[in-house]
Amino acid sequence: MKRFLLVVLFTLVPLSLFASNADIWSDDVRDNPAKLFFSSSSLFVGEVKYTDTFFKEGSSQSTLQEPVLDLNISVLGGVMALNLGATTKMIGKNTDGLYEGVKSRYVDIMIAYGYKYFSLGVNLSLSDYKTSEATLNRNLSFFSFLGESFFRYYTNVSSSVDTSLGLSLILTDGNYFSFGVFATNMLVFGDTTATVNGEYIYKNINFGISAKSPKYNKLDDLVPVEGKVSIDAIKLFDDDKEFRLFIDLSLVLSPTMKASLHNKFNFYTFKNDAFNINDKKFFMHTLSASFESRTIKIELGALLSPNLYQGKDREFKMFLSFKFFI
Repeated sequence: MKRFLLVVLFTLVPLSLFASNADIWSDDVRDNPAKLFFSSSSLFVGEVKYTDTFFKEGSSQSTLQEPVLDLNISVLGGVMALNLGATTKMIGKNTDGLYEGVKSRYVDIMIAYGYKYFSLGVNLSLSDYKTSEATLNRNLSFFSFLGESFFRYYTNVSSSVDTSLGLSLILTDGNYFSFGVFATNMLVFGDTTATVNGEYIYKNINFGISAKSPKYNKLDDLVPVEGKVSIDAIKLFDDDKEFRLFIDLSLVLSPTMKASLHNKFNFYTFKNDAFNINDKKFFMHTLSASFESRTIKIELGALLSPNLYQGKDREFKMFLSFKFFI
């Protein structure tokens, strides 16, 4: 736990020198569709992300453990955007290399409109969920995983497509601070009907507040170091909720190029369980580093549990993400 506290202090101390400019949640407009109105992103964004578990107890690290592949394509046009994505993951490997393969796909259609320091966003999301048994060749695990991801037939878990309609808003001062609200599901969709459920809406509201240091100083010179802090409350009024703290520190290399250190702290609370920061059920830390230019962003990171900080086990997850902009 001492190592975890040192990481937090190392990040918080330099960031206490900053106070300004804001982004709600991450840079991905899917986290709050209203951000689309303020976005100056490229017209086309593609992302490939690979994640796996290391030093899993009772497993050999010579093969893949719990591989996950995320693919996402976003097409942005003014105040409208289309997102297409798919996630494939393998879970429950046995000694024969047999996994349960799980694939989920989604389509998001987003529209945002605003005026100066205020914007509203609407998100229509369609998704499905499929499973299949999959066996990965021990000598060619990664390439076998790619084959299982792209070419294997997965069986639908249900015959219907999950549909949700979200509504969001952002309030910002235009330079330094932002506040956002995102009701992720305004309607409950049945096979042939869509109904409004006030309690369901109430329990699925997310809040976020964010602050970011200015990019230029009073002399209009580029500031060499940037900081950003964001706090999210996910399903704040539900019995089971999540709180997220984002702390980013960036070295600005040019107006279009920077290297960053990212910290994300996830805190989970449950109605029938007392919070325990020493249990990964309640807490997880994500630490990553990235390089970003006008056309690409590369990020390497790890998901670190309390058990790892306390030396109780060595298991952790690592991910590599490549994003490109056109």
